Amino acid sequence: MASLWTEEEYAITNALYERALSDRASGVAIKRADLIRKCQTQTGRTKDGSVLMHLGNLTSARAALGLAVLPEIGPLENFPKKLFRFLEKQQDP
Repeated sequence: MASLWTEEEYAITNALYERALSDRASGVAIKRADLIRKCQTQTGRTKDGSVLMHLGNLTSARAALGLAVLPEIGPLENFPKKLFRFLEKQQDP
């Protein structure tokens, strides 16, 4: 059974996602596989599917908040409310 993602993992993956957005804006090509590998390494989650699904959730939640998203990471139809609240909290001053 898959374990739920923690706020610490959300912080790690969102920071990596935002770094990729920054790199992309600077003209650096973003490779989905590289982002997945970085997320795996820093979170300790080793299943490609789990990390890719989480990144899809992250894309969807970011889009729902009007935040920038990576076209390299397709959005999923639904995302955890916990993830949405985490991102929302990050936007508060």
